[in-house]
Amino acid sequence: MSDSKNVLPKKVLIVDDSGLARRLVRSVIEEMPEVSQIAEAVDGTDGIKKAIAFRPDAITLDLDMPGHSGLNVLKSVMRSAPANVIMISSRTTRGAEVTIECLAAGAFDFVAKPASDEAKDLFGFRVRRALSGALMTAPKAFRPNVNPKTLAVGFAPKIVTVAASTGGPPALERFLGSITGPLPFPIVVVQHMPKGFTGPLAARLNNAGSLAITEAKDHSPLEAGAVIVAKGGFHLEVGAREVRFDDSPPVSTL
Repeated sequence: MSDSKNVLPKKVLIVDDSGLARRLVRSVIEEMPEVSQIAEAVDGTDGIKKAIAFRPDAITLDLDMPGHSGLNVLKSVMRSAPANVIMISSRTTRGAEVTIECLAAGAFDFVAKPASDEAKDLFGFRVRRALSGALMTAPKAFRPNVNPKTLAVGFAPKIVTVAASTGGPPALERFLGSITGPLPFPIVVVQHMPKGFTGPLAARLNNAGSLAITEAKDHSPLEAGAVIVAKGGFHLEVGAREVRFDDSPPVSTL
């Protein structure tokens, strides 16, 4: 593990039942100069015990484990030993749904598992990036600082766009859930998420309040009162009356 001056030492806990996955995540963390101690837990039950005893600043937490699921571990940690938790999520539909639930329950961010051996380097980069943000941020509850009733005060927008990344899902849930329709304009939401995760996000947001919220489809109409969540894996072009998909190469794959 490398040393660095003027960096407050941080502790990270890795919770995963796969020894291979723990070694992969550990190899990433060992290159982070701000991390002074690393602990490992082999399942959910062990993860809860280690979180209470070790008091880490950040945790990488596998979603599917024996003993206690990642969601159960997350809820226990947030009650007894708050830390910024990075969920390591599968790319299945069920994995995406539970990941959205974890983000709503207080997870700081998530990283999707690599789909192939070739993707391991990119996975490692994303783990490092997520942890860097987590280690620089004190755990805290989201407090919305925008009153949705002021959205149309002073001007009459034709469309409202909302962009979000880390911390976005629970913020969007509280923000959109607090708006009472009907709205005189459509809202387009872009949340930084990979393909397969934005559908479950839209479904959860749709249940948060009175607005009708759906994942975008190619040529979805832009109608007053509609809330459209951009689909992961595509650029979303916003026209005068509809949105369109663009599958050109990503501006950034990170």
